[in-house]
Amino acid sequence: MTFDSSVYTMVQQSARAFGARHRAVFQAIEGGSAASFEPALVQEVADLGWLSSFSDPDTSTDLQVESQLLAALVSELGQHSPALAVALLAHHLCRIVAVPSRETNTWFGLDSNVLDRRLAPTTSLCANKTEGQLTGSLGCVLGGTYASQWLTWSQLSDTSVSLVLVECGAASVVQRVETLGLRGIGALKAAFAGVACERHRSIAVDHDATTKLGVAHQFIVPGLLGLLSALLRQTQQLAADHAQHRRQNGRLLVEIPAVAEMLASIDRALALVHASERAYREPSTDAEMLIDGVRSSTTRATDAGLQVLGGAGYVVGHGLERLWRDSRQACQLLPRRAW
Repeated sequence: MTFDSSVYTMVQQSARAFGARHRAVFQAIEGGSAASFEPALVQEVADLGWLSSFSDPDTSTDLQVESQLLAALVSELGQHSPALAVALLAHHLCRIVAVPSRETNTWFGLDSNVLDRRLAPTTSLCANKTEGQLTGSLGCVLGGTYASQWLTWSQLSDTSVSLVLVECGAASVVQRVETLGLRGIGALKAAFAGVACERHRSIAVDHDATTKLGVAHQFIVPGLLGLLSALLRQTQQLAADHAQHRRQNGRLLVEIPAVAEMLASIDRALALVHASERAYREPSTDAEMLIDGVRSSTTRATDAGLQVLGGAGYVVGHGLERLWRDSRQACQLLPRRAW
């Protein structure tokens, strides 16, 4: 499939119009008066075709094209609702790995505690392999309130792992998680007392599982970089506008060397994201290492943005305070290949 720039533009325009149409919904979620996205909004997302394939996913060329279109969608949505953008990325990561039925358009959950091994998923198959039951818990499931199935790892033995789909209704205990950032994403904690094999399905084991996850990484990393770019562009604009119009001791903030350096650090972080977008097109690029570097730079940049605004930046409901929160949670979407 040849890349069609008109389709790329159409996706951007559709996302921009969607964001403007639901601005009040996103503001209500950020302000705390709404807990999560209403089913009607999720249904509209499905009706727009954003939950299904943008192209035929049978060839690597088509996957590359589809990845660019998804990145365009997420980058634009990220300026209105980073939580919804991340939910779309989580959904498509699971779609590429699990290949759900075309008829269901299911939103999948994804364990987000991937940056610290101590918080890795604890779901595991019982020792009695003949029963094939799952026991344990999932620390956090992104988009869990919308999912009918959850994708996670299961520990088969000390050295063997598997990717599995688990029906959300099979969980014995489910609790809502209030996340630091990405409000509205519907994160859950779930415990399993024993899930029979008819309530879960193995997707791949060991090397095959790592390979599948590698393909998923290649597919969603451009979108994740697009989301971080959206967060940084907003940080850059808010910080620059404030520094160019506010004075301290008679001087514009932008004229103060320390403030100028903070603004420069935001510019450098945005440049790193753009350079990473180009670098990731090389097949030898390590997704985890690349994202770790960009995530570190992005969080430092939003720190700098808060400092430029001073006390005003820390007020809940202010745009920069939201960007600070969201930047710290967005990169947790990328799961680790190693257990």
